[in-house]
Amino acid sequence: MALAQYYLEDGQGNLSAAAAQARIALDLDPGRVAAYAVLAAHYAQRAEWRELESILEAARRAVPDDAVPYYRAGERLLAADPGRAERYLRVYLAQEPEGNQPSAADAHWKLGLALEAQGRAGDALVELKESIRLNPESKAVPDFKRLHSSRPAAASSIARPK
Repeated sequence: MALAQYYLEDGQGNLSAAAAQARIALDLDPGRVAAYAVLAAHYAQRAEWRELESILEAARRAVPDDAVPYYRAGERLLAADPGRAERYLRVYLAQEPEGNQPSAADAHWKLGLALEAQGRAGDALVELKESIRLNPESKAVPDFKRLHSSRPAAASSIARPK
């Protein structure tokens, strides 16, 4: 899995090699979520929907307490298919993230980006604000400020603490 993660890094970006390593890891230990997450990212990036849904279902059965494959698929689809990204990120947020996985704050940030890409700025602001509430140092801060400033009248009611 370390080699698969290496292939996924920004400088490498070799999804096919990462997927090959993930398949080997999955054969060795189908109870570990990391291989499912790499394969989910791979299939999402390639828009191979049947394979993506199949690996997500396999992950759900094998490792039901860790939804990180949904997160990885969702983050890969933010630009290409924000509606599908939204759906997967909501699955991820439906349960508490595992300790070593992306935080709920990160998932709310990505969900906000998916909603914004769909033209749902008000909903996006709610998610970005939740990300910041969960983690004041969230990467959502600049996106919240940008989106908030482009919708001052509508966003002001959302931005005020209650």
